[in-house]
Amino acid sequence: MQNANLKIKHAAAQVMAAAVLDVFPGTILVEGRGLRQGFYYDFIFTFSFREEFLVLIEERMRKIIKEKREIKKIEMVPVSAAGFLRHKGQPLRAEAAESSPDTLISLMQIGEHVDYQEFDFSEDVGIVGSFKLLKFSEVGGATRILGTAFSSKEELKAALKEEISIEPCDHRKIGEEMKLFAPVEDSGYWRWLPNGDILRQQMLELLPKTFLRYVHDENAAGEGMLDSRGYFLDQTTHLKEPLQFIVKLFKLCGIKKYRSVADQFLIEDDLGREWPGPYVEQEVCSVFGPMERFVAVMLEQNGGEVALLFGS
Repeated sequence: MQNANLKIKHAAAQVMAAAVLDVFPGTILVEGRGLRQGFYYDFIFTFSFREEFLVLIEERMRKIIKEKREIKKIEMVPVSAAGFLRHKGQPLRAEAAESSPDTLISLMQIGEHVDYQEFDFSEDVGIVGSFKLLKFSEVGGATRILGTAFSSKEELKAALKEEISIEPCDHRKIGEEMKLFAPVEDSGYWRWLPNGDILRQQMLELLPKTFLRYVHDENAAGEGMLDSRGYFLDQTTHLKEPLQFIVKLFKLCGIKKYRSVADQFLIEDDLGREWPGPYVEQEVCSVFGPMERFVAVMLEQNGGEVALLFGS
């Protein structure tokens, strides 16, 4: 049932994107998807967006659904998909497609709207039974429109009465508000602030002393940056203990959304995207994986409540 609900919200995000391009041609797509409670899409408009535009977009969404516009699935190699998206005037979605490691990727098309999809999607716009666009906000130079969708009007009404929160948590905003880390101008990196150093040290102290044998920082030249990575080497060949400890670590840090593929753990951010996390490979165990990603996901899954986790 959960997967079905998520598919509805994925479809709603794409129907909204198609509607936006219908009403406001020339809009640049940034990214969007379904969330557990709703859906969003980020756009770059050629004008200042206003609240009254939400009604126009909703009307066009209903028109698209009523017309039963076909959702086409197109499979391409990443380079060809990127070229197609650039031809459609979507350079940012082209970059996303081009960076995919997969041999074949899927594009979805609703009328003139074409988008690169990293997850399964419905090929029927009718799956979006009832929806509501709730608000918009400015996020990193883009306009984010948020909404929610369900298979029936009754479900939508019930959800709206509960005053659901669909705004995804953003580790960048949380980290800066809590003074954990801050961006390094024009570098794409982050630097730990004093509170962040305390948090990082507390996390390292969670490791059992018998387990920690060796710490290697791949980013030694940029020591103190958020992208530094700690790799922890267990000299024994028994990997059961590290795997059990990683699961225990997830619990301690409040990370509930994860899954394992072989000896690699994938951790999920608040947008539902999966990122490489801890892994065990032969005698080498990376307990946190990339430290910056682990902390980011931890912040998002806990809404920034790290003080409750670590007692600081």
